[in-house]
Amino acid sequence: MESPFRGDVRRHSHMNPVQLQRLIKEAAEHHGAGRLEPAAQLYRRIRQILPNNFDAVQLSGVIAIQQGKPAEAVELLARAMKLDPRSAPCAMRLGVALNSCGRAVEAEKYSRLAIQLDPNFAEGWSNLASCLKSQDRLLEAIECHHRALTLKPNFAMGWYNYGLILSISGVSRKPSARMIAPSLPIPLMRKVTTAALKRSTNRIASPRRSKPTSAF
Repeated sequence: MESPFRGDVRRHSHMNPVQLQRLIKEAAEHHGAGRLEPAAQLYRRIRQILPNNFDAVQLSGVIAIQQGKPAEAVELLARAMKLDPRSAPCAMRLGVALNSCGRAVEAEKYSRLAIQLDPNFAEGWSNLASCLKSQDRLLEAIECHHRALTLKPNFAMGWYNYGLILSISGVSRKPSARMIAPSLPIPLMRKVTTAALKRSTNRIASPRRSKPTSAF
């Protein structure tokens, strides 16, 4: 199986390539199953072997966000961005981490970079909305949610977050609200909103296995 991690293990590692591939696979399995601490330890070990491996550095940053360590996530994701400045998901994730640190202006910069690199990145538009919301720029945030949902109409967490911002902004009570919301059949709207609420409830009930937003 081809490794999901970038880098020539034969050139950069003193570990047997087969052993390293096994380590990488084990880390990915732990992470995918929500076992964050074992995954973090394995990613850390991979970074010691391959310090410039983009995927190991970036995924370490993702875990730091998931573990509620935004400052550590910022450091790791900033390093990952230097390794691959063209990665839209990494730019978005750095924006998420910065926003979690209360650095909304810097977060906006990287969130905008993410959608500049990939204008059709629905999750990127949704996370830009979160940065704008943190700065009380609610109408701009609503426009970003509109863009995200136009690109991805079945984006459950996008609809959930969109509904929240409409409720606090008061836009939903204005006659122009229907002009703002993207068209979506009512049954599908109910379906994705219900799915989003269910996911949100599950995250509250099982915080150790939770993942912040759909951005990851």
